[in-house]
Amino acid sequence: DMVELLSVLLEERTLWSLMANKYGNFVVQCVLEHGSPTQRSEIAKVVLGLTEQNPEDEQRLAEKAKKMPEGLEKDYCRVAALALSMYASNVMQKAMMHCSEHEQREIVKKVLNVDRLHFLRRSRFGSFVTSEAQKLAERFPGEA
Repeated sequence: DMVELLSVLLEERTLWSLMANKYGNFVVQCVLEHGSPTQRSEIAKVVLGLTEQNPEDEQRLAEKAKKMPEGLEKDYCRVAALALSMYASNVMQKAMMHCSEHEQREIVKKVLNVDRLHFLRRSRFGSFVTSEAQKLAERFPGEA
């Protein structure tokens, strides 16, 4: 049953694996484009770091954090880690395009807040995420 499959795909641990996977990221992007508002919201929660992290994800973030500048608050590490990922950065861009306006605003705020340290803009994949966030920020004046 499709609903059952989607509920498994939208579990945080599964989403993390799919977002950073060469082929799995397309599955998540497809749900963002064609899924229900509730399904898009589940993905946004993971992108924004609003869910509990399991130890494996914590370890992956710690590895990514070694490449991040000191002083980056822990709650921004998830956004930065996703933006720096070749595949997850595509998911982030889709999330900024297809999630609710409130979720778009929150993602944009976090991306631009992380980018205040300028390391995302200088990274190969983070620069695309930052560029998309800046375009969206123009639609939300005074908020990012």
